[in-house]
Amino acid sequence: MRSDRIARGLLRLYPRTWRARYGDELLALLADQGLSTRAAIDIVAAAALERTRSLVVLIRNDLDPQTAQLAPVPFREAVREGAWFIGLLATTVGIVTMSGVPLPSWSWWYFTGTIWAIGGAFSTTQPTASASERATLAFFRHAVAIAGTGLAWSIAGASRWFGIPNPPDQVVYWSFGVFFGAVACRGIYGGIRSHIDISTWEGIHARELAAWRVGLVAVIMLTAFLDPKADAFWSLEMIMTLSLQLPHHAARHAAARHRRVSGFAEPTWMFKKADRS
Repeated sequence: MRSDRIARGLLRLYPRTWRARYGDELLALLADQGLSTRAAIDIVAAAALERTRSLVVLIRNDLDPQTAQLAPVPFREAVREGAWFIGLLATTVGIVTMSGVPLPSWSWWYFTGTIWAIGGAFSTTQPTASASERATLAFFRHAVAIAGTGLAWSIAGASRWFGIPNPPDQVVYWSFGVFFGAVACRGIYGGIRSHIDISTWEGIHARELAAWRVGLVAVIMLTAFLDPKADAFWSLEMIMTLSLQLPHHAARHAAARHRRVSGFAEPTWMFKKADRS
């Protein structure tokens, strides 16, 4: 009886879709062969792998909103998702704060909650995902932005330690303005161009997406030179959270995946040459 409870507890480590498909088979196998320590270790390792695969699938689908339908989330599940998401985020903020970065202001938490709510707390493009999986996906976006912002501050700090002088204020301001001005112009052009002639719009190349990320880290690193106490850390982390999400739905691989899922022979919305990249 105790082994049966342990087996069911281990089964909960797997994603919900996996449990629905293979859960009964796993429980039957454990009932026949028994639950040894070796078997429990193997189950935990396999569950971690399946959780990772599930997150990768969610990320890929999230980058292509054309392949999913918006679905409502039950209120109780939304609350559970929010609690899990805020718990992960608060733990991360606490760890980062222990390294000397000041706590984020109330406005950062407000905008973070807004992004979480709009991004899928009460309506989601992943109706088959569990609350913990959707919360992990939302946390993953912020974790990447926190890591990128931390990388920029670390590079700036290391450069300062090696005696590299701080750039002039004008360089930082102009870099910020030029980068986000160019991104805004590109986004406006892409939105208009893709609707004028949807069959020939080639979209955003992978190299341009890479340049987007490198440029964003670069301008944040320039800002970090002028902000050694990291007072602007969380504000720039929020900018990175928002900015890194924007171009993905227009990437060529997203259009190619959309056609494969939908079975379209010809591009219908973004790119003519998506399958070549």
